[in-house]
Amino acid sequence: MSDVVVIGGGVIGMMSARVLALRGARVTLIERGRLGAQSSWAGGGILSALIPWQTTEAISRLILWGHYHYPSLVEMLNSETDIDAQYYRSGMVVTTPVTDIDTAHAWAVEQGFQAETLSNEGVATLLPETKIIDETHAAIYLPEIAQIRNPRLIKALAQSLRNLGVLIQEGCEIKEIVTQGRRVAGVKTSAQTYAADHVVLAAGAWAARLMPELVQRQVQPIRGEMLLYKVAPNLLSSMIVAEGGYLIPRQDGHILCGSTVEEVGFDCSTTQNALSQLSARAECLLPSLKKASIVGHWAGLRPGSGDGVPVLSRHSEYDNLTVNCGHFRNGIAMAPASAQIVADLVEGVEPAIDGADYVLV
Repeated sequence: MSDVVVIGGGVIGMMSARVLALRGARVTLIERGRLGAQSSWAGGGILSALIPWQTTEAISRLILWGHYHYPSLVEMLNSETDIDAQYYRSGMVVTTPVTDIDTAHAWAVEQGFQAETLSNEGVATLLPETKIIDETHAAIYLPEIAQIRNPRLIKALAQSLRNLGVLIQEGCEIKEIVTQGRRVAGVKTSAQTYAADHVVLAAGAWAARLMPELVQRQVQPIRGEMLLYKVAPNLLSSMIVAEGGYLIPRQDGHILCGSTVEEVGFDCSTTQNALSQLSARAECLLPSLKKASIVGHWAGLRPGSGDGVPVLSRHSEYDNLTVNCGHFRNGIAMAPASAQIVADLVEGVEPAIDGADYVLV
């Protein structure tokens, strides 16, 4: 019997399991497929909201906590596992209506971020060959915004969990959360039933299948499709958020282009329509991509929620069940803060991060 069973092996579940294990808990992590193989793997790895000054306080609080803690987290993971998650501050340029320039700079001052409104010359210097501003839209440069390589972060977290003695069960379908009075008595899977003092539900887009009351919070799968271009190294130096999408330059001569937002249930297939839409947007922002090769096209199922605010909460009916889901587009960015809140809730201590906005009502 474990102290804690964590349901869901994405980055949200893995980080929760890691924090609990570091605090001394005996943890079992159950994943229906492979660790991190769904939205955690498929995302772009931007460690920021796409347009930070338009983001609610509840979302910003979690993302900003991650912003300040990711450098030390990645350093610890590298030391523990010898796997480099390739965190780096590439910066991010966000196009915004000229009427929002003052709002963007006010946000930056309030949060302690550097921000610069780029002139045409500034765009040409930082992002040569791009077409991102006009008479109605400005470009705000945020040099401190970072990115991370999701697949490498997943590998590092998985190895860290193994090093910490976490029991990992992959390919294990959850059949039922077995309850008895006000407690969860066990987690019934395709293999066996696991008992624990506490259960954490971090099953991403699948969470509402196990806990129907999450439907009230519109926790549901939202498909996102992505493209990957192969380009010359250093073609693009900074991430770009514009035209409803984004470009993410990697350090190895690839550029990610994302992403669609599609309500199609649990259909994780890719579509020609998305390929056309994403490539047209990417090549409009960076015309030289017209000559580049598209070497990847994939989809993931984000755990959508009605307002983008995750549920990080003890369950009102079951004393030993805690929920950690509904992070929508910001799961990687929110994961460190979410794990801290959930670990505090499991231990029954006052969360170090104010969790009032994330309660399951």
